Amino acid sequence: MIATYSSTLIAMIKNQAFRLLKMDMSVLYTGGISIVLFILGGIPFLLAVVSTLLVIKAATTMLLALGPLFIAFALFDRTRQWFWGWVSQMAGFMLTQVLFSVVLAMEVAFINTAVLKDGKMDPSISGSISMFIFFAVLVVLVTELPNYAASIMGSSAAGAGVSGVVSKYSGIRTAARVANFARSKLPGNKIAG
Repeated sequence: MIATYSSTLIAMIKNQAFRLLKMDMSVLYTGGISIVLFILGGIPFLLAVVSTLLVIKAATTMLLALGPLFIAFALFDRTRQWFWGWVSQMAGFMLTQVLFSVVLAMEVAFINTAVLKDGKMDPSISGSISMFIFFAVLVVLVTELPNYAASIMGSSAAGAGVSGVVSKYSGIRTAARVANFARSKLPGNKIAG
């Protein structure tokens, strides 16, 4: 995947055929914008895909190593729910990997139909912007895929998703707690008995 992205970037740069002395400025501007948008859209997508897949592979390996213990938990009534939790978590990880292959197939199909024209990169601004938007949508989808798979399989989600990350780092959660505390201390909020 990384090799495909880098070879596409190199082909895109070669397609532009930058000639400093004989080049029209509009071609230079359009080509430069296309390359910048391809880099700004593709690198976050690659980072999200690779990091999420690495975490899922590591977690799957760890849970598989603990598999005999959880299989032994299935023997006893008090610990049987731990076995089923382990099974649902493993199924969620497998479904996540299947969903990742679907998302990557969508990405490749989009690039082959919308971005590549007759085997060459489309250097237009509209093609570059649509590719950037598609990469941004795929980043959000890739970060949410483990949560979707976990909810389908009935296991716990591996993370809070995009909304949890945004609220965690933007201070919205803390501001809501402060507002609730302040509201509870206001004199008009007491119900007299």
